[in-house]
Amino acid sequence: RTKISCRFSTHVVESFLQNEIDFLDGIIAVDLDDDIRTAWDILEFYHKAPFIYMMHLPHKTSECAIRFWLHEIENLRKKVEEITGIKVTDEKLLNSIKVYNKTRQLIAKLYEMRKRPQPSLTGTEFLGITCTAAIMPKEEFNEKLAELMPYLETRKVGKENNLRILVSADFLDDIRYIKVVEDA
Repeated sequence: RTKISCRFSTHVVESFLQNEIDFLDGIIAVDLDDDIRTAWDILEFYHKAPFIYMMHLPHKTSECAIRFWLHEIENLRKKVEEITGIKVTDEKLLNSIKVYNKTRQLIAKLYEMRKRPQPSLTGTEFLGITCTAAIMPKEEFNEKLAELMPYLETRKVGKENNLRILVSADFLDDIRYIKVVEDA
């Protein structure tokens, strides 16, 4: 087996080709690298998603680049409206931004709790929450996490100033890996 793409892109393509994620209605991606563009080309060739859209991200900040990016966003808006039959209004976009910003604020609070001498949650729990944030409807996630926050504010796990290890990975979405480290 020859490696021609990063593991994430390869996994996405394989999952689509094996119909493991055939419940998705579409994919929107940004052409950050060749691996993503290659995956997009393969999925488009095999017609594996009803809706595939690639946005071109400018790599410099200038007035021209900003106009280009706004044009890309407007094209995406039109495409989404065409596919869904639902008007994507500025009001809906602003509301969505508020909801996603709330998610980021809540997770930022969790990061702060993890910095304490005696943290409020384990690394396993933290990864579980952040993975849930990625897939759960944001409004529901925000509501549930906001309900949990008062409990977490007073909770303490482990020993004070216990050894801490940074686990770094491109895509880490299986809490069992962190659990193995913590249990050791």
